[in-house]
Amino acid sequence: MGECSQDAIRIMVVDDEPIIADELSELLKNHLQDYANITVRTAYNAATVLKLIAQHSCDILISDIQMPGKSGLELAKEVREIVPDVNILFLTGFNNFAYAYEAFRQNAVHYLLKTEGDEAILQAVRETVDKLRVNRNVSRRIQEAEQPPAPEGSQENASAEGQSGAAS
Repeated sequence: MGECSQDAIRIMVVDDEPIIADELSELLKNHLQDYANITVRTAYNAATVLKLIAQHSCDILISDIQMPGKSGLELAKEVREIVPDVNILFLTGFNNFAYAYEAFRQNAVHYLLKTEGDEAILQAVRETVDKLRVNRNVSRRIQEAEQPPAPEGSQENASAEGQSGAAS
């Protein structure tokens, strides 16, 4: 896992079944590392997720829905309070319309069944990563466009004038 650069896509995986959380984290690392600069953190309950996000933030939350203590739906609400623009993917073993409806009310970007398989999960994460890349590029360009031009007499202008004056 390690520390990530500023441009890394930070993914948090949470499932109360450690084998599922660990396997999903490994799947993402093994199949997406060449696709994107990602950092994957794994948790087995909502309390750990909240603690980790307070320290490291995250761009993508992949959460089981039914977990003891706090459901993935409840967790998503709390994570959004900390990271309002987090992208949420729900991964569940339950094909339940009420869960899907609530997930989309919370602006989840994907609602996947665990039985859909690895490729469906990877494709959903790739789509989310692509969306994040576009948003980051747009934000970067906006920031660059909003930068004021260098003032007259700045170091850049002074050295350019000095070079042209020396050539005369």
